[in-house]
Amino acid sequence: MHSNKKQILVNAIMLFVRMGIMLVVALYTSRIVLQQLGIADFGIYNVVAGIVMLMGFFNGSLAQGVQRFLNYYLAQGDFKALNQVYSASVVIAVLLAVIVFILGETLGIWFLNNYMNIPHDRVIAANFVFQFALILIVSSIFQIPHIGLLMAHENMGTYAVISISYSILQCICAYCLSFYEYDKLILYSVITAGVTIIISIVYKIYCNLKYPEARFQLHKQTAIYRELLTFSGWNILGNSAYAINLQGINIILNIFFGPSMNAARAIAMQIGTKIDELSGNVQMASNPQIVHHYAKGEFEALQSLMMNNFKWNFYLLWIIGLPLFLELDYVLEAWLGIVPQSTLLFTSIIISRCLIKSFEKPLVSTIFATGRTKYMMIGVSITIFIELLIVYLVLYLGAEAYWAFFLEAGAVFVYVIFYMIYLRIIGLFSFQRFMKQVLFPLLLISILSLPFTYLVYQFPGRSFCHLILTCLTSVIITCTCIFFIGLNKLERQQVISKIRGYAK
Repeated sequence: MHSNKKQILVNAIMLFVRMGIMLVVALYTSRIVLQQLGIADFGIYNVVAGIVMLMGFFNGSLAQGVQRFLNYYLAQGDFKALNQVYSASVVIAVLLAVIVFILGETLGIWFLNNYMNIPHDRVIAANFVFQFALILIVSSIFQIPHIGLLMAHENMGTYAVISISYSILQCICAYCLSFYEYDKLILYSVITAGVTIIISIVYKIYCNLKYPEARFQLHKQTAIYRELLTFSGWNILGNSAYAINLQGINIILNIFFGPSMNAARAIAMQIGTKIDELSGNVQMASNPQIVHHYAKGEFEALQSLMMNNFKWNFYLLWIIGLPLFLELDYVLEAWLGIVPQSTLLFTSIIISRCLIKSFEKPLVSTIFATGRTKYMMIGVSITIFIELLIVYLVLYLGAEAYWAFFLEAGAVFVYVIFYMIYLRIIGLFSFQRFMKQVLFPLLLISILSLPFTYLVYQFPGRSFCHLILTCLTSVIITCTCIFFIGLNKLERQQVISKIRGYAK
């Protein structure tokens, strides 16, 4: 157990380093792209690329299936099965890429040119963006088997290095836009597709050199294909609903409000995505151990790990999210220079949604570990489609755009409750344990830390020093509350021991 905790910690640290570097690079890249493209073209790129992402909703489904089975057979020590899963995933990825390409060149093109709210003088550019975004998503599909191998082997260091390289290349390409005098929107779509192709090749070469099971063999046994497709099949339902929800809201905003609102949502979603990655790093580091515990029947250890994930996901988001929420107006202006209308409000709602979503990740990871995803995906898909319908009706009746974000946050809360009930039914979740070990301590920590941080925020002046002061207050107050309230006696002793060790 101790070695498992140590491995999770090492993996989490590697992923946090990755996230920190990628966060800085991504924020700077967004600033450059927004300034070079302008608000309208920035919105067009995000909504048009979003249509392509909608075509690629199979992508996440296969990734989850591949990683789950690789983790499972690695825990069992069955290396023959590992090669079968990898080879089958390559075959399925090729078929998936063909399906996505056909969908994009038919339904995608038709929808773009008949229903999207694109200025007439940018329709040709939007079609170029669509084509290169389609190349990007097809290329990313071929990364799935190789990223699955890295995750199964808990090789977070290599994953971090490649991911950081991808972000840096994107940033360099964005900077190059300043030297181009013609249509920068088209150029940006070309270079982002090219960078994705390069990264896909790097993943393949590394895995082929590093892992013996990454040798493609065309297996004739249909069982492994059936297992992957059956598991991924229900995930396709859920992930298609997620994709339709994410990109569908973006498309609905485009229909009712135009590209400028898509620009505001794109910026808000980028901040939300980076905040989500904080808890996602802890979860990604823990996912292999969750699968291992389930595969070995260690259900008590699995539930303990899940409860710890709840707490640490929330702790991290609260420490970062609280000062960001308070100082958001200054952060957006300092970051972007040009802040699209409604960005501040959209981002505030998304930060609140991220706190709710931090409870979702451990639940979903545990359900995926069991492989029993059928009813979860059906329930979530129904909720998502109802949410999307309500968003459309509310905006059709004349509501402001921010209502779409409120409804989205409410839907996340519904998903969390549904996942908890589902895990309770199959005997892997206890509401009483959750309330005692997670919810009550988190509420108390939040209630105690909020007033002190807000008091410091009220000091006059808005500057970088003011932002740092607010952040430091949030970290000190929240960490103090976590130490005395969020940790048990043994955990406090371990923290004190670690601090003394580092001091020496």
